[in-house]
Amino acid sequence: MAVDSPRARTERALAELVATEGPRAVTVARIRAAARVDQSVAADVVRQWRSTQRVGATDEVAAPATEDETRAFEALRAIIRQAVLTERATQDDAVNQAASAAAEEAEEARQMTIRIAEDLEKEKATTAEQATTIATLQAELAAATAEADRLRDEVTHQREVASTAREEAAEARGKLFVYEQQATAQPAQATESAAPTTDGEQSAATTTTTSKKKA
Repeated sequence: MAVDSPRARTERALAELVATEGPRAVTVARIRAAARVDQSVAADVVRQWRSTQRVGATDEVAAPATEDETRAFEALRAIIRQAVLTERATQDDAVNQAASAAAEEAEEARQMTIRIAEDLEKEKATTAEQATTIATLQAELAAATAEADRLRDEVTHQREVASTAREEAAEARGKLFVYEQQATAQPAQATESAAPTTDGEQSAATTTTTSKKKA
C-alpha cells in the first residue's frame, strides 16, 4: 500500500490538472485546494514543476507530434485521469467507511449511555425500595422493643403484686394460727374455771345438809 503523503497528493493533483485542463491552469491555490495540503507544500511542488517546464522550453523546438504520438498522449492522459478518479473513489470509500464506523461507534456509545442511565435509575429505585424496607423494619423493631418494655414492666408489676400477695397470705396465715391457738385455749380455760365452782357448791351443799341435820 503506497504512503499517501501530502507531497504525493499534491503531485497527483498537479498531474490531474495538467492532464484535464493543461499547464496554463496550474496555480498554487488550485493545487492546494485539490490536494488539501498546506500552502508551503503546494508552492514547492508547483515551483519544482515550473522549473522543469522552463528547462524543457529552452531545449530545441521539438518536431510536431505524429498521429500515433498524439493518440499515445491522449491514451496516457486518459489513464492518468482514470487513475486519479480511482484514487478519489478509493479515498471516498475510505472516508465513507471511516464515517460509517464513527457513526456505528457513536450509536454504540449512545446505546451504552442509555443502558447506563437505565441501570442507574434501577439502582436508584432499588435503593429507594431498600430504604423504605429498612425504615419499615426499624419502625417494627421500635414497636417490638416498646412492647417488650411494656411486657417487662407488666411482669415486674405482677411480680410485685404476687410478692405482696404472698406477704399478705403469710400474714393472714400467721393471724389464723394465732386465732386457732386462742380458740383452742379458750375451751380448756373454760373447763378449768368450771371445776372449782362445782366443788364450792358441793361444800356449801354439804354444810347446808349438815346444818339441817343438826337442827
